[in-house]
Amino acid sequence: MNRRDGEIHLFGLYREGKFESMSESERDFVLDECFSYNDELRENGHWVAAEPLQPANMAVTLSWKHGKVAMTDGPYAETKEQLGGIQVLEARDQNHAIQLIIPGSGTEAGVRRHRDTSSGGHQ
Repeated sequence: MNRRDGEIHLFGLYREGKFESMSESERDFVLDECFSYNDELRENGHWVAAEPLQPANMAVTLSWKHGKVAMTDGPYAETKEQLGGIQVLEARDQNHAIQLIIPGSGTEAGVRRHRDTSSGGHQ
């Protein structure tokens, strides 16, 4: 993966059913809060990119079985948390990224995880 120094990748996880179990006004509040904070990140030069993912039940799992690729619809593993999206921020380091994301994390509906790429941004 080719990325610039200072880019931090964050993975947004959600607990299946939690967001859906919120009232419409609670969901609207969480989304409005997230979108507003994303605008603030853009204005301050920290926003690089973000993409939501389709729900886990839309996934296709590829695996190697008996010398060929096997394809299975849906998620491969049963888990309480699903990957909901990816966000890339411009930050000095992991601690800076954590400080940037806390105010607009949307943790009411899920969890944010940080895992740097194996290259650490250098190739």
